[in-house]
Amino acid sequence: AILETLPEAVAIIGLDHRLAELNPAGLAMLGATSIDEIPHDAPLSLIASADIGQFKAYFQSAISEFPAAQQEPLFLKIHALNGETRSVECRMAALQDVDGSLTGIVVTARDVSAREEDLRSITDGAALLSAILATVPDAMIVIDEQGLITSFSTTAQSLFGYSETEVIGENVSMLMPEPHHGAHDDYLRRYLETGEKRIIGIGRVVEGLRK
Repeated sequence: AILETLPEAVAIIGLDHRLAELNPAGLAMLGATSIDEIPHDAPLSLIASADIGQFKAYFQSAISEFPAAQQEPLFLKIHALNGETRSVECRMAALQDVDGSLTGIVVTARDVSAREEDLRSITDGAALLSAILATVPDAMIVIDEQGLITSFSTTAQSLFGYSETEVIGENVSMLMPEPHHGAHDDYLRRYLETGEKRIIGIGRVVEGLRK
């Protein structure tokens, strides 16, 4: 009953690496409705070729550490029956019979494809920002909510005379003479508290303070 209702995929794999049982969540992950639809040489035939070696090593470790369960997850790429590639997070534990003999391995897995896609989007976004900062003809500076510099474009480095490493993590007010140098934190705080845009979207001609 537990296997039928668990949201995570649960597979029982024999010591010969052959799939013996798979719960409904596991079937759904592979795009199958019955274990009879799964290739007879699964799971190895469904694991990305680059990941087979680490799967076997993790599998052998689970056998060697019997009866303890492995706590560190294994991340694999698997091929569903519809041709899609999924990223899964797996854990394994040795399975014993009533006599205490080792009979196979229980594998639990969950689909983390969406999480990887989110991470990839973030990484792609960072790469895009880096490319923009390297090529944009205007000086561009990115700051966080505390006014600390997080990005400093190539043109900004030429304009202000600082290298990126010199300004990252510093307050952007270091690039401003008075009166804005001492007041900028208050400008930022007021905007965060009220949402009132006094410069954002409008622009203002000001003096900058070079190194």
